[in-house]
Amino acid sequence: MNLSSSSSIAHVGAYITVPAGATTAKFGITTTAVAGTDTAVITASGNGTATATLTVQSPGIRNVICSPNPVIGGNPVTGTVNITGPAPTGGLTVSLASDDPCAVVPASVNVSAGASAATFGITTPIVKLNTFSHVTATLGSSTGVRALYVYSPAVTSLSLSPATVTGGTSVTGTVTIASAAGSDTVQVRLRTDNSAVTVPSSVFVPSGATQVTFTATTSAVASARTVNVFATTSGSPVSQSVTINPPGLSSLTLNPTAVQGKYTSRGTVTLSGPAAAGGFDLALASNQTFATVPASVHIPTGATSAAFTIMTSVVNASQTATITASFGGVNKAADLLVHCPPVKSMTISPNSAAWGYDVTGTVNLTQPAPAGGETVSLSADKSYVHPPATVVVPAGTWFTTFPISSTATDLTEVATVTATAGGVSVTATYTVIKQASTPWPQMHGNAQNTGLSIGRGVKGTLAWGSYTAGDMAALGVGNRVVFIERPNNQSPLYWRLINVQAETGVVMWWFNLPGFDEHQQCPAVGPDGTVYVTSKVSLYAFNVNGVLLWTVPLGSAPGDPDPTQFATTSGVVVGTDGTVYVGVTEYRNGSRTYHTYLGAFNGTTGAVKWKNFNAGWANARCCIGYDGTIYSVRDHYLGAYKPADGSEKWLLDVGATEQFVYTMPAVGEDGAIFVDSLAGHMIAVNPNGTLRWKSSFSTYQSADLEGRGPMIGKDGTVFAFGNEIRAFDPLTGATKWNVLYSQKVRGFAIDLDGVLYVGTRDGYIRALNSATGAEKWKLNVTYNWIADHKPAMGADGVLYFGRFAIK
Repeated sequence: MNLSSSSSIAHVGAYITVPAGATTAKFGITTTAVAGTDTAVITASGNGTATATLTVQSPGIRNVICSPNPVIGGNPVTGTVNITGPAPTGGLTVSLASDDPCAVVPASVNVSAGASAATFGITTPIVKLNTFSHVTATLGSSTGVRALYVYSPAVTSLSLSPATVTGGTSVTGTVTIASAAGSDTVQVRLRTDNSAVTVPSSVFVPSGATQVTFTATTSAVASARTVNVFATTSGSPVSQSVTINPPGLSSLTLNPTAVQGKYTSRGTVTLSGPAAAGGFDLALASNQTFATVPASVHIPTGATSAAFTIMTSVVNASQTATITASFGGVNKAADLLVHCPPVKSMTISPNSAAWGYDVTGTVNLTQPAPAGGETVSLSADKSYVHPPATVVVPAGTWFTTFPISSTATDLTEVATVTATAGGVSVTATYTVIKQASTPWPQMHGNAQNTGLSIGRGVKGTLAWGSYTAGDMAALGVGNRVVFIERPNNQSPLYWRLINVQAETGVVMWWFNLPGFDEHQQCPAVGPDGTVYVTSKVSLYAFNVNGVLLWTVPLGSAPGDPDPTQFATTSGVVVGTDGTVYVGVTEYRNGSRTYHTYLGAFNGTTGAVKWKNFNAGWANARCCIGYDGTIYSVRDHYLGAYKPADGSEKWLLDVGATEQFVYTMPAVGEDGAIFVDSLAGHMIAVNPNGTLRWKSSFSTYQSADLEGRGPMIGKDGTVFAFGNEIRAFDPLTGATKWNVLYSQKVRGFAIDLDGVLYVGTRDGYIRALNSATGAEKWKLNVTYNWIADHKPAMGADGVLYFGRFAIK
């Protein structure tokens, strides 16, 4: 049978033979490549004709191959697309695509005419972690897909530092990859084979780098163990091992390292790492019985230290105990110094004092104070007794002294002062005597004549006042004020003792004192509230309500062949035991011959306790030292006398030109005595009667000088008054400051804040800063004689100056 084709795309033979007896026969058709779909009609003819249509299509995609696959990012890959037949004339264009940026392919590849495959390049970047992309080839409706796996760079090494650690400390790991990370980081997965080491699940190598570090955390262990750490990106993991040891005993410390016996110290044991689960018990020991420790101390799970208490007992001398802690075969030791108690005893002198008067405490140590001194805490069992909060015994010394002050009390009581150092306390007592009493019991405020008050805060406002001719002196008694005045408008002249209500100035009572004396008489108030005053001939005692309790003549006894015509006195000073001291000058037979003496009288009965006819006179009030010594001046002598019998302790001649007239000595807290003279000198004398220094100031040479004398501030500064106020250093006599006035300066007081109050002959009451002399305020009371009055200050800070009350 004859064969034919209608198109050149399909070639057939010219004929085909059908074997005898057969009804069919097969023949081949050869096609040529076409760019699209085409048809050819195949015709067979013999005894008849038959036709069939053959459709010829272009080749399709057989598959896509990537090599290598997988690939490490950053390396090239060759892609091959295979088609199902040869490409026609002009070739075929196969479209290419990738669904992930980890594989970058060209948009297409051309299969050459007659070829059935074509290759193309695939670019891969360095990737953060293992990934893949689908590479797709498309030809007409035919597609082929191949998954290309792109891996991150492989880990080439892993190091751990340190390789051996104590559990609980960290380890630094370093991972190195085969090539630098690309624009993104490279993820490295980490793991361990034991929970004793914890690592992050992954770390990331930064762009452009080949390494990354990480921290591995170790746990406390009871025994040594080795743990492997693994790092991987692609391919096999890389490992490294770290050895973890249990902690060791690293230190034993004591705080404090020195204690007084009976006190404790705190010991602390520290491990080189945290304790494992269940904690650790460390053994403790002491080599001395005066320092005891528990048998062991427990360090809890996860902790690195624990504390324990060391109990000590009293020792007779400083000794050292060695404390030892043991763990895991390691011993640590520390020394604890146990001291004997630092304070041995305390004394207070004098052992009694009226409130408002300072006493001196002395604390004694058992051994010299260490470097930096020994700090001793002080306290008192009475709220009105005020020692300093602490006092420091200087390094290398055995004792130190300190002042103890007191404020108002309505009772005479024994106060206990306690000194504590190193947890050991000692006590001493003294009697605080009530003053029924007043914050200003006598002229110049106290028996030491310092002029110090326990009040403060005067603002310079007149509360009340009245004018009275003549000189006047004042002091406070409870809620009243006692005055003594010399009216000029009475004949005959006399003194009058007046009691005035403090709040209003209303006169409560008065008493006319017989006789007249040219010297001012300043009353004093005893510890029990008795008011003492002298007249021309007698010493009187009144209670606070003006009732005369007793009177004692100051002159010669009845029947004396040389009787006293009259006597002048220096004013009254009252000791803490109630003894009344008066300096007296007796004038006999009108001859102007006189006897002088310093007398001591029983404050309750008026009985004479003693008289010293070689001491005292009317022109100078005496004073009492803190130890009870009586100091009195006469002519150009300063004497010290025993309070028990008036006998002389010492007598100092300061020079015939000095002349102590109308002045009075004052005693500082260190026992030094200060007195001024008509020669214009301030004289300082040591407690043993030797001259300390002599300094000049501007005084006034006048007969109206009653009540003159120095004043002593809280800091020991000595103040002189005359035509100026001058402040002297108590140790050297150097001038600290001075203020000159054109008129006489008289009458003074100083309050707790260091404010100095004076009166001047121009009618002003003035307040000055005692540290600088600067004037704080002045009040014009339009009464020039105010300068001749003696002030007093209440505990409430009210200043009584003559018949004026200033708030």
